[in-house]
Amino acid sequence: MPEASLSRVGSGVTAWAVPQRGFAAPSVRRRGRVHSRPHSSCARGRRAQTLVSWPRLWADAQRPPRREMHARQLHNPRARSLALPLVCLVALALGTGAQVATGSTANASSSPIRPHPDNAQRARGPLPKDGCFLSAGETRSPRCVYGDPRSDRRVVLFGDSHAMHYYPGLRRIVRSRDWRLLVLTKAGCPPMLAVKRGRGEGPTECSSWRRSALRRIGRREAPDMVIAGGSLNYRIYGEDGEPLDGEAREGALQSSYERVLRRLQRTGARTVVMKDVPKAPFDVPSCVAEFMDRPRRCDFELPADHWQTFDTRAARATGSKLVAVTRSICVDRRCRAVIRRRLVYRSGSHLTAPFARTLREVLARQLPDVR
Repeated sequence: MPEASLSRVGSGVTAWAVPQRGFAAPSVRRRGRVHSRPHSSCARGRRAQTLVSWPRLWADAQRPPRREMHARQLHNPRARSLALPLVCLVALALGTGAQVATGSTANASSSPIRPHPDNAQRARGPLPKDGCFLSAGETRSPRCVYGDPRSDRRVVLFGDSHAMHYYPGLRRIVRSRDWRLLVLTKAGCPPMLAVKRGRGEGPTECSSWRRSALRRIGRREAPDMVIAGGSLNYRIYGEDGEPLDGEAREGALQSSYERVLRRLQRTGARTVVMKDVPKAPFDVPSCVAEFMDRPRRCDFELPADHWQTFDTRAARATGSKLVAVTRSICVDRRCRAVIRRRLVYRSGSHLTAPFARTLREVLARQLPDVR
């Protein structure tokens, strides 16, 4: 038969160590069957608490144990009334201490990660559903105006998916500042002018879309500000069809970005460059799905050259405002996969819409207003 014994907890507090079935209430026979009514929680032990006053319970708890109490003695009503409230008292004290020690961490870790890693690819925000993020085969952006369409504070969001993923964070800024925001974004097409991908290659799909977008900005929109953003991770080729690497690649992309930014500035617009986010060396949602209870295992190192890439240099060379959210993602050169229960990335380099929405204040502090 299993035994229950007394043990010391803390300084002078005696607690019961009893097997779970030791708390089973007497069985009740119904229609030829035996049914038990176990005490499943401390809440059901309130009836037992009324049998013993707390001062007496505390006094009994201070007495050292004289001998072991066998499980059969727990069927005695007085023994049960003593054991159950004391177990609840000690559990409550330990639980409260743990809650104080961990603060809000326990509550945060028990809440779900948003979006769930399995749904990360769909967490792109409203632009794709609105038809304002062009996919393959599309070269002309529709009328994608957000905010106040009649406002004379005109702003353009221009670039690829790395410009598009900032929109959830920009949405409230557009409304609060009374902007008229025109969105010109296309998958796989950064603001930089196209670089030939092979010998004799003609105009590409991105070239057609970019040329149309730049004409629209200069001739029809006449914006006060253009917010440009693009990925750092394109593979480009030189005139002879050979891939460019290292400084040759960075130099070609920087020169191309500078030409586009200066062309936009000639329209009278102020230019803003959205610093690309750090790229993870793996698929972040897949990693977080594997370590849902320990998402910190999916953190990664900030690339050493993050602040020296071509987008940063192009912004400085043209006098454009550089806006970066890197410090909201990375602390002490460690980039987080999950922040405040928000999944940061929906791939290795795209932000999820729920996390991008948390960047509103960070973006608002850095983005200049227009008059």
